[in-house]
Formats: sequence, structure tokens, C-alpha cells
Amino acid sequence: MDGAQFALPLDEPARASRNESDDNYYRIVIRLNDRWRVIECRDGVQWILQYRASAETYPTAFWKGRGYFRTREALIRSCTCAGAISAAAAAILAALPDWFGGGNGPIPTLRYGRHPRVTAKQLQLQLPLDQPSNPTTGKDSL
Repeated sequence: MDGAQFALPLDEPARASRNESDDNYYRIVIRLNDRWRVIECRDGVQWILQYRASAETYPTAFWKGRGYFRTREALIRSCTCAGAISAAAAAILAALPDWFGGGNGPIPTLRYGRHPRVTAKQLQLQLPLDQPSNPTTGKDSL
């Protein structure tokens, strides 16, 4: 097999990237203007407000995080640093859910984007110390 059959056609668009600092990141929510955008983080737990870091300051231009948000209200409040944004971009921001992930209330904190985080305090049993755990045997069941 030669490598030619695996080459992409020249007119095919660039593939979406999973790197949050790339121009073609696959979870862009809205481009506010030439230098600012909002994305979903790669783990799917928050919105990130990013600005375009210039090639004058860094070796290459890339997108850099400015703020990390779970609520729409905080995201919109922080977008004031982006300068002028279009009415269409403002409407899209206003249409986002109250909390990241949808709904009008907080979503469980996720660890590594998979399982709810459980703290040690949540795992502690709330048993009275002066009474046995198992009332039928009179002995602690732990």
C-alpha cells in the first residue's frame, strides 16, 4: 500500500483540533470579534473566554484563556473586556443556559469529565455514637 491513498484532497477543510489554543478547535461557542472568542473546555465542564495572543508578544499567535466560567452571568460580565461585540454575538451569549451544561441550577462537579466528585465528608456515615448501628443485634455493623 502506498501512502498516496491516505492523503486528503486539497479542497478538504482543515480537521477540527482538540487543542484549545488552536484556531480550528472543535468546541467554539462564539467568536466575539477578531481577538476574542468563547469555547467549551475539552473536558466539557465550563466555558472559557479566550483572547488571541499576538505573534508580536509570543513566537506564534495562539488563543489564550482569560477566564473560566460555569455561569452565563459571570461569562457575560467578563466579556466586557473583549471590547465591541456584535449584536448577534450578544444574542448568542444571552441564549446560553444559566449554568454550563444546561438547566437553571448547578450541575455536579465532574472529575476528569466522567464521574461526580465525592468528598470524604460526603462519605462519612451519620451514625449516633451512643447507639449501636444495628438495633437487632446491638453490635456495630461496620
